[in-house]
Amino acid sequence: MGSTRRRLGVLLAVLGLCGLAPKPTAALRLAPRMAISQVVPSARTLRYDYIIVGGGTAGCVLANRLTEDKDCRVLMIEAGDKPNGVEIDAPAALTKLFNSRFDWSFGTEREAGAAGRSIFVSRGKALGGSSCLNAMLYTRGARSDFAAWEAAGGEEWGADELLSYYKRHEDHHDGASEFHGKGGPVKVQQVPYQNPLSRAFLKACKRLGFAANDDFNDWSRSQEGVGRFAVTSTGGKRHSAYRAYLEPIKKRPNLEISTDCRATRIIFDNNRAVGVEFMLDDTGERSSAYLNYGDGAEVLLTAGAVASPHLLLLSGVGPQEHLAEHGVKVVADAPGVGQGLRDQPACVVAYNVHGKNTITDHIFRRNSSRLRLRTLLNFLVRGKGALTSPGCDHGGFFHTDEKAKAAGAEPDLQMRFVAGRGDSADGVKSYESLGKAGHVASGITFQCIAVRPESKGEVRLGTTDPLAPPLIKNNFLDSERDVRSLREGLKLAERIATEGTIGEAGGGLGRRVFPSEIYGSVRSTAVKDADDAALDKYIRETVHSANAVVGTCAMGDVVDGSLRVKGTERLRVVDASVMPTLPGGQGASHVYTIAEKGADMIKASGLMHEKAMAKKTVPAARTVKLRSQKTQTAARE
Repeated sequence: MGSTRRRLGVLLAVLGLCGLAPKPTAALRLAPRMAISQVVPSARTLRYDYIIVGGGTAGCVLANRLTEDKDCRVLMIEAGDKPNGVEIDAPAALTKLFNSRFDWSFGTEREAGAAGRSIFVSRGKALGGSSCLNAMLYTRGARSDFAAWEAAGGEEWGADELLSYYKRHEDHHDGASEFHGKGGPVKVQQVPYQNPLSRAFLKACKRLGFAANDDFNDWSRSQEGVGRFAVTSTGGKRHSAYRAYLEPIKKRPNLEISTDCRATRIIFDNNRAVGVEFMLDDTGERSSAYLNYGDGAEVLLTAGAVASPHLLLLSGVGPQEHLAEHGVKVVADAPGVGQGLRDQPACVVAYNVHGKNTITDHIFRRNSSRLRLRTLLNFLVRGKGALTSPGCDHGGFFHTDEKAKAAGAEPDLQMRFVAGRGDSADGVKSYESLGKAGHVASGITFQCIAVRPESKGEVRLGTTDPLAPPLIKNNFLDSERDVRSLREGLKLAERIATEGTIGEAGGGLGRRVFPSEIYGSVRSTAVKDADDAALDKYIRETVHSANAVVGTCAMGDVVDGSLRVKGTERLRVVDASVMPTLPGGQGASHVYTIAEKGADMIKASGLMHEKAMAKKTVPAARTVKLRSQKTQTAARE
């Protein structure tokens, strides 16, 4: 019955993408939410060796690696659900994931550097976390990026040491090499679709003198150049951390996965973590899970660069004055918690094209927002075609400061080329609205990203209500260098667009849509000839997040080189928040690596060396399933 329901759910989701699905009724709903298990208070409970808080990318890695020891009992607590649905599997359907039930849909405070706007911050809320709704790009930065990591965490966080962990988690489509792994859990390949306009982009860059780069993850050379970005996919489908690490092992008897459970507080005995308090989303009931008695048992925070510092602050670990303002009892005065947030600011240049061979033309019916049935079947049956692309899998890395380049710096600008365009200069809003407003215009987009940002923000408490979102301030464009990177990126995008090759491939280059008339001289003149003030106005009024949020529990500040939270015991953070800097590119590959290395550190230093310690249970509560055994079995299938 469970298998039949899943097939029916996928069929209805597919019909929905085509605009043909019936409306859901009380008796039949798309992608029903289904918890794997949940824990409620009762008479007694089995204590856990490890409690993983957050079932995102890092949490999935830790759950897999730590339960390899069948004697270790692990509980994973995740606020979201299983990542089911064609909108997860189809890379091009990421347009349907922003502001969905799989997204926390955070927003920053109003940002002075962004014309007083709140910036949307997408973070994954599902098993697999943000790997279920990101653009799937797999980039590692450059070797030199890790000098700051080594300075903060010790030599074991240097590039040479970390390379083995990048290779360990990777299953590269070209096989093993000096810089790539084979046989790891994460499938890495090129998208099995290439739009003619994307090929034209690469050709235009070559004609302008930019070098080709056929592997942005080759540390023997600079990142600079243009090419195709590697993606985490297999068979044309998204390959998330859930698919790579958790789904294959979720039936292990020593692993319990509790979905729809919101962690609300880490429980301390003095400064020693002893458990986690959480709330069941379905019922609002509060409960707790506790660690085993051994010193090696630990709470492992893997909730990401927004939720991990938020939970620490709620639990009394953070800046003493800030905690006192909110009446939170101080467990450990840790001034760095929530500080040092880094995110990548982005803005776009977009043009119409007169032809009908963009990626959106290949996906949607003409003059309609409904999918082409042929395109859909090509994806479902063969794992090929336009739906296998996240849209932005071509691009490159560029220097906008020749002096910095001469001094040996890596590129400060990443450009992601999309053979299609949305209806907003805010790249996130374009994704969100794509295909929802009827006719989709034919065009191209260049997303310019300050890929090694200098601006720093913070995560703080707004209230002690654990269900309320934290206050996020990313301080976008605080750094003049970040503004300059984007400004020069706009000019470079125009050079590439007007070189001639893209217009020829697209049936003629149409008008520039963004920047547009609302920015005065920017439209009436070439971008390269516009004054900097006009360009900066456009940048500040349209800047958005490229969704690489890191640094809020940084190594060397909040956690030590073993990822232990300073001033506490039996508590570590193992996720994007520990990155002291953001290597150039996207963040997923680094989180896989941090978690793989973190798992080794946990095994080497804790419980794995305490085999002689007897496992204990105490009278308190017992683990029960809130749902029927039939539903429980279906969830694990």
